[in-house]
Amino acid sequence: MGIVGEAAQEFVDAFGGLLPQLSSMAELRDRETIERMVSCEAATLPVGRSPEAIHRGAVLALSPLPFGLRARVEGVVVDGTGRGRGVAGLLTADRPGGRSPDR
Repeated sequence: MGIVGEAAQEFVDAFGGLLPQLSSMAELRDRETIERMVSCEAATLPVGRSPEAIHRGAVLALSPLPFGLRARVEGVVVDGTGRGRGVAGLLTADRPGGRSPDR
């Protein structure tokens, strides 16, 4: 797993391919969309990959609380070849950038 740190073309292409698998209405508008998400301090974008490609992605929204940051899952998409293998849980298990007070 990794965290998207810049709006590289690889991430734009990956999200462009993953979003239609999430919903027939979902499509990546443009590279600036990824740039806004990456540069937003209130969001973290964990991705899962193989050496060949990115196969899964998520958006975690971060909220400051008195005891630390809370990360809330706003969206998870897994490529059809990886579904049913528990990979979505890997994206959100560690809550990159935040923690849950319930743990």
